[in-house]
Amino acid sequence: MKGFMVFVTMVCVLELGTAVYIKRKSGEHQSPENDLKLSDLLNVLKKSMERESARSNDNKEISFQLANETLTDEERDLQHSGRSYDDRKISFQRADGEGQEERRNEKRDFGQNLVIKKQMQPLRKRALSSEAAEFLKSHNDKRRIVSPKATDMLEMVWDDQLESIARSYAKGCNFEHNEARSSSVGYYVGENLYVSTGNISPDVAVTSWDNEKADYDYATDTCDPNSRFGCGHYTQVVWAKSEKVGCVKQFCDKIENFNDRNGNPLSGYLVVCNYGPGGNYNNRKPFTSGTTSCGNCPSGYTCVDRLCSKSSSTGGTTSPCETNPCKNGGSCSAEGGKAVCQCSTGWTGSTCEKQDTPTTTTIITNPCATNPCMNGGSCFVEHGTAKCSCTAEWSGSICQTLTSSVTYSITMICDFEIGMCLQNPMGDWKRFNYFSMNNEMIHPPQGDVFATAYVGNYVGTKYAVLKSYTLPETEVKLSFKYRILGSASLTLVYKEAGQPEVTQVINGKVINGNDSDSWSDWSGYVPAGKDTYFYLKAALSAYTAVAVDDVQYNYSS
Repeated sequence: MKGFMVFVTMVCVLELGTAVYIKRKSGEHQSPENDLKLSDLLNVLKKSMERESARSNDNKEISFQLANETLTDEERDLQHSGRSYDDRKISFQRADGEGQEERRNEKRDFGQNLVIKKQMQPLRKRALSSEAAEFLKSHNDKRRIVSPKATDMLEMVWDDQLESIARSYAKGCNFEHNEARSSSVGYYVGENLYVSTGNISPDVAVTSWDNEKADYDYATDTCDPNSRFGCGHYTQVVWAKSEKVGCVKQFCDKIENFNDRNGNPLSGYLVVCNYGPGGNYNNRKPFTSGTTSCGNCPSGYTCVDRLCSKSSSTGGTTSPCETNPCKNGGSCSAEGGKAVCQCSTGWTGSTCEKQDTPTTTTIITNPCATNPCMNGGSCFVEHGTAKCSCTAEWSGSICQTLTSSVTYSITMICDFEIGMCLQNPMGDWKRFNYFSMNNEMIHPPQGDVFATAYVGNYVGTKYAVLKSYTLPETEVKLSFKYRILGSASLTLVYKEAGQPEVTQVINGKVINGNDSDSWSDWSGYVPAGKDTYFYLKAALSAYTAVAVDDVQYNYSS
């Protein structure tokens, strides 16, 4: 009945409004204060309807909700443009101070209109989004083309839990690694980061990590010491045992540790990729090489386009190698949609069903046919004998012994390329592309930027301090490069909570001239302790300067 009464009221009011409106139009001597506009009547009706919408309907026959009339802030257009970097801290500008700014990356503009709608979805297993599918495809594409060929490269599959960890961390908009990423899973989680001021595709981020292979030597398992970016992102992308991946690309209004030349956080896109189990173990190559791909796939895996794949990971597409038609230890690979068998020694035929007739009576068998390796270890043949390559947690001839612990080496680098990466409490240290005093020139020892504290016409001694953040509770190896102009001095000081400071004078040589290669190197150790930190203290008198660059501290976890 309420619905009917509202409808009747609306008709009556509309009729009244129309009559009065016509009257006002035709009566030239009517008082404006006594006229009623149709819009006024409709506003009265709207308020009446809004009151009705807030009440429960008795007969449950009529219900409605008025639509929002304005867009939310999130529904407005977003436009951004800029340059892209990853977690290797690539500088996007020269440095602080006056002078011409050199742009290292082309400026790319993009624009898109975003309308954000919140919907309630039923709980169900979702299909991969186009972005997630591109992240996954790009990783597997890079893993297929490794050189030399990989015999044990697992096909990556998407993992919702790793995606959730990445998404939760990315929302914090911090261009630093997530130290707690492994806490909610039962294994070590690897992580790669990428940042961009412009919108980029997932493949651009993954390709930037893969490009580090130019500096990596598989034969010696080493990275070019002169590499600007290192090789750890590449080796994680192609770590054979890292089977699960979850990635997120998050837009941030401000990204911590990604600043402009004035130290202000930039806006942009943060990419976080998590890997399970994580890779980059010391003294271990990312994959096992061989003459053919997939030669050492674990039990339950088949070779699909050069990757060891589980049948459940094909998304419903049947692989010709799913049932492995290859007999007598032969390995199967899918080529052109067909199963192709690579037979073990002593066997031939399309499915390795025929035994070679040797010139002697010796029957040759494949030592790895029964795979003696335990606990996920992979088998390979060496000099006719089965050998086992064990996972990180196991050791022994057949991977039968549980390793007590796994140690990871972590290196933190502060090269001042995109900001003042050590604390500068008194603000006396500045970032420079070059520095000149009394016709003596300093150029960076590497990269484009270094930090300098200096004094001009000054009476007495002035101190300038660069301070670290709190160090881990383990021994830390510290190294850095430095130069001294004039009679200045440089001192290293470290302090543990509740303990006195320990001071060590850096016996630096005074360098005169314009030789940019004449920097000095210092390295030493900061002992393990609780809430320990270090700082570099420059003592400056008139027309002296101290320059510091490439501060690194390494520790094991």
